[in-house]
Amino acid sequence: MLVPLALGLLLPTAWAEAPDPGPELSPQQTDTTTAGPPPEPVTPVPPPCATAASAATEPDPAAVAALEAYAFSADWGDKERRGLRTDAVVILKGDTVVYERYANGYTPDSVHLGWSMSKTATALLAGMAVQDGRLSLDTSVCTHIDGLPEASCAVNLGHLLDFASGFDWLETYEGQSPTRSSVLAMLYGEGRDGMGAFVAGHPVRDAPGSVYMYSSGDTNVVATMLDDVFRPLHGADWPETLLLDRAGMQGATWERDGAGVPVGSSYLWATPRDFARLGAVLRDGGCAKGAPLVAPEWVSWMGDVSEPIQRAAYDRWSDNVQGRQLWLNQPLPAHGLQTRPWPQVPDDAVAMLGHWGQSVTAIPSLDLVIVRMADDRGTRMSKDRFLAHAIAVTGDGPIPTEAQDPPAGPVGDPTPLSGRVYAAPLLQLGSAFAAKGACSCIHVAGRDEDWCRDWLRVSPDVARWRLRKDGSVTARALGMASSTARYQGPGRGCVLVD
Repeated sequence: MLVPLALGLLLPTAWAEAPDPGPELSPQQTDTTTAGPPPEPVTPVPPPCATAASAATEPDPAAVAALEAYAFSADWGDKERRGLRTDAVVILKGDTVVYERYANGYTPDSVHLGWSMSKTATALLAGMAVQDGRLSLDTSVCTHIDGLPEASCAVNLGHLLDFASGFDWLETYEGQSPTRSSVLAMLYGEGRDGMGAFVAGHPVRDAPGSVYMYSSGDTNVVATMLDDVFRPLHGADWPETLLLDRAGMQGATWERDGAGVPVGSSYLWATPRDFARLGAVLRDGGCAKGAPLVAPEWVSWMGDVSEPIQRAAYDRWSDNVQGRQLWLNQPLPAHGLQTRPWPQVPDDAVAMLGHWGQSVTAIPSLDLVIVRMADDRGTRMSKDRFLAHAIAVTGDGPIPTEAQDPPAGPVGDPTPLSGRVYAAPLLQLGSAFAAKGACSCIHVAGRDEDWCRDWLRVSPDVARWRLRKDGSVTARALGMASSTARYQGPGRGCVLVD
């Protein structure tokens, strides 16, 4: 059995409340945050993993019909892409898939981009590094990323997992100024060749740990720190070796940045069934296939409401309650949310969420994992209603008649704007998005060119791309700015090369 060891974290005290001390784990007691050669890998004593005890039942036909009427209502011929555009739903009860359905050309073998669901996988890997004594929550970013401004050294792993680094960051996507978007500059502009260093080189706007702000940048700093500690021990395939393969996700692809670091925020591709396997790790307290992957205390800590979001938050939506790289079904009284975001769903539900409607929800009390992969562009699904429908399919709840969650909208303070305009101009960002997306769509997802052109259509639609004989993809925006992405091979996906 694990013997809990307090980490004794020393977080910055820029606020009156005592900082969250982090989880009590049973990691090795070696502190590797100081200079010197890394110690040899140590195998922690594993905790017991309970086997799934739920007996799968036949889906309720009436509940299935109600779920499909709600979730699979898209007109795939609609060029405006209106409504709920569900690509796949998988419901896992215990170890059994009790329901699955696919649309839009997807099959059980089709991989799908998880977008920000990748963040939760990164947090699980961070738990392994902490448990193994290679990182602690108070490890400074400067310990594992060279050449940073001195102010950045106050930011530590705990701040990053809390989305509370304090970096001067702007997380905006479609419909807003592309050249002011920090995340677009990171993925497609000047940050793409080393995302973690790019993010951590930003000015520190707020005291680290003082304010919650959702940031893909924070997660990529975590991924860069993990790469620094795990690559010397496990090679470049460390995410696959430590997490994906052990969770049963051998067909997954986690694309890298130009420095070879997994894009921890955004670029994990997997089949819906494989994403269900990752959700089962959360549901089962860090276990996969009866074996421990990460300490149950770490998974529990990921599911606690973070301290920063309870104090202050930028650009928080009314139904956003964040743990550590994980969305929670918990009230947030400090910000006026007196009830659960998803009222018809048990309060122990936790979710991985991604752009354009991706979700994996784990509900330990019902022994369920519910996966939805989607291509929602203009309609925001009621998570409460969808999850209630899925729960009804397994007989664990009634068929809902409507959503009980109120319409969501922005309620947090707006992110302070610094006026920064990044170096990559609009057309360069457009061509890079098209080249990278088309390369991944063709080589990772295995789709044909027509399907990929429709999937990549965004507003403004300024870029045109073509597949070259060597397998690379070149895109031009309005015939001017050009970008090229090249396939790196199985498990690696595509990377922008110019």
